Amino acid sequence: MAKFYNISEILCALSYALDLADPALSNHHLRVCYIATELAKHLGLRKNHLEKVFVGALLHDIGFLSSKERLEALEFENFSSDACFPHCWLGYNLLKNIPYLEDIAEIVLNHHKSFEQNGKDENVSEPYIIHVADRIDALIVAAYFKSKTKGDSILKYTHHIVDKLQEKKSHFHPYLIESFKDLSARESFWLDLVSPELFYIIKTQNDFIASFADLAEFEKIAGILSKIIDYRTPFTVVHSSGVTAISTHIAELIGFSEEETLMIKIAGLLHDIGKIVVPTEILNKPGSLTPDETAIIKTHTYYTYKILNRIQGIDPIHIWAAFHHERLNGKGYPFKKRGNEIPLGARIVAIADVLSAITEDRPYRKGMSEEMAKKVMEDMVKSGALDKDIYGLVLANFDDLSQKRKMAQEIASREYLSIRKRSSC
Repeated sequence: MAKFYNISEILCALSYALDLADPALSNHHLRVCYIATELAKHLGLRKNHLEKVFVGALLHDIGFLSSKERLEALEFENFSSDACFPHCWLGYNLLKNIPYLEDIAEIVLNHHKSFEQNGKDENVSEPYIIHVADRIDALIVAAYFKSKTKGDSILKYTHHIVDKLQEKKSHFHPYLIESFKDLSARESFWLDLVSPELFYIIKTQNDFIASFADLAEFEKIAGILSKIIDYRTPFTVVHSSGVTAISTHIAELIGFSEEETLMIKIAGLLHDIGKIVVPTEILNKPGSLTPDETAIIKTHTYYTYKILNRIQGIDPIHIWAAFHHERLNGKGYPFKKRGNEIPLGARIVAIADVLSAITEDRPYRKGMSEEMAKKVMEDMVKSGALDKDIYGLVLANFDDLSQKRKMAQEIASREYLSIRKRSSC
């Protein structure tokens, strides 16, 4: 039986991942989604527009690759008369070729254009709604999360937030200012926004999101996720594509079904999504990592598990992805699984990750030759870290696997350069 996944859950998991990049950004996408959706409901928008607002809000900052840039954008006064917003263009180019997300790409592209910049269009479009919701959350972050003292309630700051927005009302559609005034009178609106249960509040209050993705559609969304992670540093631009190509071919050689092969492809694409928590300064460091930095790197597989576990019915994809640093001898991380506790899919992704990583350039070393890579992997098999049978299959098909990896990585590299070129101002 074909598997289907709730698209809203996938996108909520993605927004959660984006906001893990910095504690100051925690729940930003979810709060913008909540504000924007409540505004859209208050205005009486129809279901198809509600869904666009919902998804567009969850993905509005998908084009940010740097926490520093995102934190700067969270400054409320950061209004620009410049029509070029690099993260908007990058987000647009990441999304525009995904069938379900074509319309969302246009919303992401335009979500920082103010009412004035758009020629004061009387129609309350989705980008207008997300723009004001984003600026409202900037005020919430500044007034409540950054300035509050212990024990303060969000309700203490509501009038200040409404007044600050009113000062800049020319930037926003007047209908949205009036709608926000109405919403702000509800204590529940504010308490929902700062609730630790916001993820579940959004899910339960927005049953109009009923779209489901099959595995093939899920794979396309997973491709976006992998780019968000890989593009954070030039040294990992092609990493997930290499892991995916190797994992997929090994699965085919073993005899995985078509569905299982697609599942392991998704696991390969998503295996490093938890690296969103790792600062780019560590990813780009040219020298050896300190013990503290190594400890931070080791958190990424834990967060891969936590992020993907938010999607119902994803078993065993999240296990295959998150266990790629577990080792058969129990010396891996973060769960210290060993032997039969590590499923076959995870063992495949683990070997693919090692082979791809050690043959790629890193800021602290050049990629290994294929002969050296074989030697390193053989030593890992002998130490009981990697699966002997899978490595034997890799060795017997090494040239073919290397060719598929290189082809996939060349395509990924060209795509990256093309997207960055189209997204530059």
